[in-house]
Amino acid sequence: MAEAVVGWLVCPIIKIVVQKAASDRIKWMGDGVSKALERLRNTLLHLQTVASAVHLRGSTDRCRNLRAWLQQLMDAVYEAQDVLDDFDDSVPHPESSVVRFGKRILGADERVNRLKDVVEKLEAIHAGSSMLLSATETIASASVSRQPSGSNHTGPMRPDEDAVVGREKELQEMVSWLVDTPDADAKPVSVPIAAIWGHGGMGKTTLAQLLFKDQKVTSAFDLMIWVRPDAKDNEFELARQILQSANVDVPDSMKSFHRLQTDLQEKVSSRKFLLVIDDVWNREDMDMKGIGYREMWAKVLAPLRHGESTGSKIVVTTRQKIVVTALEAREFYLGDLPDNDIWSLFTRCAFGDDNIDKWSPELQGIGRKIAEKLRGSPLLAKAVGQMLGSNRREDYWRNLVPKNWRFKRDKLVKIWMALDFIQPTSGKAQLEDGGSKYFDQLVERSFFHRQKLGRRRYYYIHDLMHDLAEKISRFDCERVEDAKKEIPKTIRHLSVSGDSDTVAQLKSRCDLKRLRTLLILKNPSSSLDQLPGDFFTELKGLRRIGNLKYLRYLALCKSTTKLPQALTKLYRLQTFSSPKGSGLEVPEDIVNLTHLRHLDMDTSKITGIGKLVHLQGSVKFHVKNEKGHTLGDLDGMSSLRKELHIKNLDVVTKQEEACKAGLNRKENVKVLELEWNSTGKSVPSVEAEVLDGLEPHQYVKRLIIRRYHGNRSPNWLSTSLNESNFYFKYLHLINCRKWEVLPPLGQLPCLKVLHLKEMCSVKKIGREFYGTNPIAFPYLEELEFDDMPQWVEWTQAEKSTDMFPKLRKLKLLNCPELIKVPQLPLFVRKVSVKNTGFVSQLKLSSSSPSKARKFALDTCSATVLTNGLMHKQQLESIAILTLRNCQDVKFEELHVLTSLKRLQISHSSINDEQLCTCLRGLQALTWLEISNCNNITCLPQMESSDCLTKLHELHIQQCSEFSSHTLCQVLRH
Repeated sequence: MAEAVVGWLVCPIIKIVVQKAASDRIKWMGDGVSKALERLRNTLLHLQTVASAVHLRGSTDRCRNLRAWLQQLMDAVYEAQDVLDDFDDSVPHPESSVVRFGKRILGADERVNRLKDVVEKLEAIHAGSSMLLSATETIASASVSRQPSGSNHTGPMRPDEDAVVGREKELQEMVSWLVDTPDADAKPVSVPIAAIWGHGGMGKTTLAQLLFKDQKVTSAFDLMIWVRPDAKDNEFELARQILQSANVDVPDSMKSFHRLQTDLQEKVSSRKFLLVIDDVWNREDMDMKGIGYREMWAKVLAPLRHGESTGSKIVVTTRQKIVVTALEAREFYLGDLPDNDIWSLFTRCAFGDDNIDKWSPELQGIGRKIAEKLRGSPLLAKAVGQMLGSNRREDYWRNLVPKNWRFKRDKLVKIWMALDFIQPTSGKAQLEDGGSKYFDQLVERSFFHRQKLGRRRYYYIHDLMHDLAEKISRFDCERVEDAKKEIPKTIRHLSVSGDSDTVAQLKSRCDLKRLRTLLILKNPSSSLDQLPGDFFTELKGLRRIGNLKYLRYLALCKSTTKLPQALTKLYRLQTFSSPKGSGLEVPEDIVNLTHLRHLDMDTSKITGIGKLVHLQGSVKFHVKNEKGHTLGDLDGMSSLRKELHIKNLDVVTKQEEACKAGLNRKENVKVLELEWNSTGKSVPSVEAEVLDGLEPHQYVKRLIIRRYHGNRSPNWLSTSLNESNFYFKYLHLINCRKWEVLPPLGQLPCLKVLHLKEMCSVKKIGREFYGTNPIAFPYLEELEFDDMPQWVEWTQAEKSTDMFPKLRKLKLLNCPELIKVPQLPLFVRKVSVKNTGFVSQLKLSSSSPSKARKFALDTCSATVLTNGLMHKQQLESIAILTLRNCQDVKFEELHVLTSLKRLQISHSSINDEQLCTCLRGLQALTWLEISNCNNITCLPQMESSDCLTKLHELHIQQCSEFSSHTLCQVLRH
């Protein structure tokens, strides 16, 4: 099993090296470099064929020799990759170009000599591959690897998949559906489609293959067609594959989709056929709802679905429910296998034909515990069973324990980039985009699983798949928790964690010159508070950290506070990560690492960060009147993709200087924060012009403006808003104390969240706030006003304007002068009001998650029920009412609360007569609590038979004048 996976893994790595060898930047060099590259490419292509054969065949009886050969191949391919990287002229070289040219003439160029050495090494490995091919008996199948990349035909069953486990019911249902033939006299209808769908590894393809070879099925159809399209195939490629699988010749010169459709109708649809389309994916580049995808398949299948012969069927397998909907298919869902079926499949793969009872009860017990961890996945049951079947010792099986290996998506993508797993594509797509797509595909295939902890989302790999991956990569990757552990010289990826003794003993134990990724981790169960100060300087291979010239990824724990200057020689470094708050002292020349794409640390103190033009992550930039800290330094950083936080904007005094930052050209920045200091020494008109020059790109998702000293809105957010759209989803205006009039934010088409805080000069919010569009704030869901001491009036828009149609959450906090507000939006679900002029406290919230909207209202002023603040529909939906310290209650007006079921009155001056008036109209009331109401002496006797008929719970607390005797009289009535 492991050997087959290694064979599968080495093939794409060989492809990467072949592509590098074909680079024009190396070909021009003399001294036999061009011939050496040609030999390298040819040898690698032959080796790729052998590795593909190993992957297809799997393990052999000569497992030990096979494993050694594959490890030699993997090591040599990685070495070739390193050698080709040495020819990268974008990385500074310690020697001048003149010296290097002289060495090439004399045959002393180390790079050229290493290239020739690695070619000879690979040729020697290739020479020994004939023995391997003979051992695996796959010379014929090796040709599969030479098929075009788009060829994915998957028809025949593999030997280990000739029986179904746990899917007998689904198999019989599918067979019945396939062989069911409509009445011959019936009117022809569209060829029906069935979809077998479920998560990756559930056995969809296996079930389809079983159907494809079932005797009842094969005898029911004249023509059997199996295709497995690539996710990127268009309608022409799909039609061509269907014809070819139906043994219809399609000339290479054929470019007409219409001609293909004609052939489908004439040569396929005229016969009773079964078409199986395996592993169908929705095309997100078309649309997320599947409409464009449905139209594409409709074109392809049109000649087949309206054919002359009745009884034809189409079956698709897919992981996506949207595909089932788009194709209007009958649904056959494959969920997790029951535990007994998983155990049966696991034992079949682990023990083969052997009788399991002949093995010890201890081994069987361990096996059952392992099977329980497979979470119902047939794919995992097969993979783990096959891996364990090669070694049935109890200690070996017992070592497969849960790892709880949890990771973040972005971090893993960065490591993939360090390995060159992600190659550049045409267009504007970045490596990170490609990595994210790969990651999503692995999640769809259930290789990774999602886990949400609080607001954070993590991913994890199945425990046993982690063990398998660890075994496969044991010569390339190492996790060191014990310094006594042997570390291979071939190691390329190293993580170090443990206590201080472990780290101290690790020094001088291994040669790490080939490292591509290095993670220094703090083990939470250890006593390690600080890495040894000489760790970087004493670790063998790191005495000159600059010798780690292939290092792409470096991550440090929080306890690391100082780095050597030699770090600035790691010119290929792409990611450098240190936890926030670590206080890490960064060498000044870190800006020489121009290949850096991610600096996961506090960047505000780095001088000249503008030189790092490839940075993709978040950047905090502290503006100063110093070289390397001006806004102009940001101009070339057009690759930023996450957050850009610019601080200390007080020092900027001219609009022209602000424009030099080029913010409106940074199309990939997701979050932009503009921050001034609270010095109070600025000139408002100057600050306003500076903000005019800091216009963001229209596709910024979140904009935060903090401590802006100007007294007006920037032009791009006011006068220009009618001419150009900004697609902000989140807008925060914080502590802008001199800003007087708000811009027409209601015209922002995508705004979902608006927070205004400490806008101390705003006195009135009126029609200018909503803009001139028919719908103001069309997508706003959350609106918050906080600490606005001079705000007095908030009026609504014109009657012809629809306001806040999607607002769900409203907060009005600490606005002591606010006395006028518009009516609450009809569909709001949560309102919080505290310390305002019209009410000191109010809380309106949804009382149940059901579709029937019911509210709970908690307030200290009952006037909110009658002053027009709330719609009639909202009042009638109040099911829970809490009145605290209310002295202004007109209790007869509570009768509008027709849905009120729970009422709490506390700290009120209400008397017996008012309570009687209140309760007489509340016919739906089931729960009543009265507390700290000292004017209440008794409960009123309800003469009407329909008053309080539903009351079943009563609480009276801390009412000093209340008589329990009167309560008994009321209850008797």
